[in-house]
Amino acid sequence: MFYEDHHCTKEDETLYQHLKDTIDGVDIFENAQIPSIKDYDNETSKLIIFDDLVLEGRKVQAQIGDFYIRGRKAGFSMCYLSQESH
Repeated sequence: MFYEDHHCTKEDETLYQHLKDTIDGVDIFENAQIPSIKDYDNETSKLIIFDDLVLEGRKVQAQIGDFYIRGRKAGFSMCYLSQESH
């Protein structure tokens, strides 16, 4: 069970806005903004979803990588969503 749910996406997503409006503890970060791990306590379980950010630049990828390196000790579980297009 997660006490917080964070979604990082590059644009406004109707489904994520619906989740935020109906479920407590959901945060949406748009325009490829990635929060800092340091902004969160390590006492609660948190889920962070990186949605369709695979083409973002090195700075964003480094911030996402930081979650995969340090996130578990800060109580985070991570998901990186991407899709292949032809």
